[in-house]
Amino acid sequence: MTKGKIVNLEGYVIRLADYKDNDAMITFVTDKDTYSFLARGIKKPTSKNRASMALLAKSKLSLIQTDGTYVLKESQPLSYPDAKDDFSRSVSLMFIAELCSKMIQGEEAEAIYPWLDATMSAIETIGNDSLSIALIFLAQVLRIEGYGLNVDGCVVCGKKKDIVGISLSDGGFLCREDLEYESQKRDVRILKILRYIFRCGPNDIARVSFERKECKFILDDLTKNLEEMTGIKLRSLELVKKI
Repeated sequence: MTKGKIVNLEGYVIRLADYKDNDAMITFVTDKDTYSFLARGIKKPTSKNRASMALLAKSKLSLIQTDGTYVLKESQPLSYPDAKDDFSRSVSLMFIAELCSKMIQGEEAEAIYPWLDATMSAIETIGNDSLSIALIFLAQVLRIEGYGLNVDGCVVCGKKKDIVGISLSDGGFLCREDLEYESQKRDVRILKILRYIFRCGPNDIARVSFERKECKFILDDLTKNLEEMTGIKLRSLELVKKI
């Protein structure tokens, strides 16, 4: 007889950490919270739980809870990401996984989960640009975590017209009158993309595809600002630059 309480969950694997020879510690996000648990033997090729514990796999699982700790009992994969021998897709998935593992805490899981669910569905849709999808996911995670940009008007005066740049330190758009430095100026196209990615809904993710150079430029901007504000560095960005 199994001792301990059985907890049934559905969600995504967002982090795996080696633990002993064939075991791993898993971080799992649901639509309500995040959980950490021990998954015994999942690194064995014969493990029945191996597929459902892949990074960014969506799975149903049962955990045994004993004295505040969780151990995987059984699991069922619902879907798992396929890079399809596509370097861009593979790197985008790595970026999304790292962002999740470093940014999602228990209290933010409920707000971020619908975006993660929509993001993974969009990436698996044939023809969608994975880097554009990763960019939108980043923007929405930043918004939910309180590090998003105000894209409704100038952050200095509130003017909604004649927007020509952004101030990352002030957190949003700048009009021509309040632009202090040439480095703050942005192309109209970049400003339109920024407005879209911070204002769209989960159902809008798969409706757009931006140029790769535009995605990389904005990703670099937003992640540098995140690092300056929080100290969080996304190492997968170095691979993004090679796409």
